[in-house]
Amino acid sequence: MQLKSSIALVILLINLVVILLWPQDHEQEQEVRQLEEQTHVAGDEIVLRFREIPSGATLFIRGGHGSTLLFPEEKDNKIQFTLPPVYAQKKGQLSYDLIASDKVVMSGKISIKPNENNVERMEAYLGPSSITAGGGDFTQLVAMPVDNYDNTLFDGTPVTVRTQFKGQENSISLSTAHGFVHQDIFSPLEDGKLLVSAVSNGTSSTGMITKVYPHLATGFSIFAERPHKYADGDQITLLKTSIIKDRYGNIVSDGTQVEFMIQDSDSTLYRAVGSTINGMATTQVNHPRAATTLTIKAGISGIAESAPLVVDYLAAVNNFEYRLRERTLTVGPVHAFMGQRIPQGTPIHLKLQGANGEYVVTKYADDGMATFVLPVEQVAAGTWEINIMVLGKVQSKMINIAE
Repeated sequence: MQLKSSIALVILLINLVVILLWPQDHEQEQEVRQLEEQTHVAGDEIVLRFREIPSGATLFIRGGHGSTLLFPEEKDNKIQFTLPPVYAQKKGQLSYDLIASDKVVMSGKISIKPNENNVERMEAYLGPSSITAGGGDFTQLVAMPVDNYDNTLFDGTPVTVRTQFKGQENSISLSTAHGFVHQDIFSPLEDGKLLVSAVSNGTSSTGMITKVYPHLATGFSIFAERPHKYADGDQITLLKTSIIKDRYGNIVSDGTQVEFMIQDSDSTLYRAVGSTINGMATTQVNHPRAATTLTIKAGISGIAESAPLVVDYLAAVNNFEYRLRERTLTVGPVHAFMGQRIPQGTPIHLKLQGANGEYVVTKYADDGMATFVLPVEQVAAGTWEINIMVLGKVQSKMINIAE
């Protein structure tokens, strides 16, 4: 029993000696050494120096501009790594690894902050570029103060939004979040130009303009202006609206289209269109060629309309003469409402009805008169009913036409 214990003790001692004398593996991977994070301002020259740099070491960096591999440089008898300027200008975080013998031996991070003391410009955007008056519509401003390398500044950077409308100025104090500010700017009650700008640390944006247009039009009136009230087919009636405004008293925009719907006594519909200038729309219609009553209504499609306007036109001709000699029918001279001859070119309609058919022809007044020659081929000898119409006035008579 004592012999067995002695043998076990000898074996244990031999194993201990082997372990102590066995050569260590110097190629075993070394533990990566983590360095403290550095902080720099965008645009600084960033130089990394290490106390001990293994032979053939390189520096691998990663950042917002991608990644690259740097080789050491000697300056003042010291070995260092200088980061390319493009990596030192973008805010954010850079990571680097010092590599030697294909192993990472040191790692670290570099934090680059924006240059808040050098606000290069104010990026600002405003839209939409047009809104409607009344306070229910708005445009939105987005503003971003940036340094000389286009880095947005720290959250909490003060930004002042300034507005001006018809000489009245206002300002709103904001603070950046996620690098920018945004502000809804609601429309005033009046139409006009709304000027907007943003400023931070003495640097301002360009002036921006949003046009404030009138709101939807409200009801309006229409009027008729004419040289006389007779249906002579020669003169012009001017139809015009009152000044069209929105609910806030703003005159509607120039070019707003107004449609005039016109119905005569025979229920025939006509359409005329006018566009507003200084809030008023006008259009012109010819005087009718026969006595009638026009009912006129105007509207802006789907938005506003006028009350109907009734315009009466009286007959311009009360009576006229005509005479038939053989096969020549002479009408006129036809006189109008003041005794003057009817306008040049006024149509004079002739209609003959008889046992052998119908003959219809139109001539145009020349010096108030028209002459019709009745052809034998179409108007045979016999009894015919003659109808002559001038400006709505019709005269009828039974006549005998000779061979």
